[in-house]
Amino acid sequence: MSPTDSQDVKLRKIYDRVQQIRTRHTSCGNRTGGKAEKEKPAENVEDVWKRGYGNGIQLTWLFLGLVRAAGF
Repeated sequence: MSPTDSQDVKLRKIYDRVQQIRTRHTSCGNRTGGKAEKEKPAENVEDVWKRGYGNGIQLTWLFLGLVRAAGF
């Protein structure tokens, strides 16, 4: 984000970035070839950000956390 971006542009950039994160569907099985069964579940949005994936609820909380950190 640029300091000169309008509030609308900043919000759109945050939304677009969160949309790039992979969604993991816990009820639909594992898409990573068994790796997720050995991993601990994400405990907070920082884990989701670092790992680059999360379920829908986790991505919603990540978006809200980023929006709040940006001053909205």
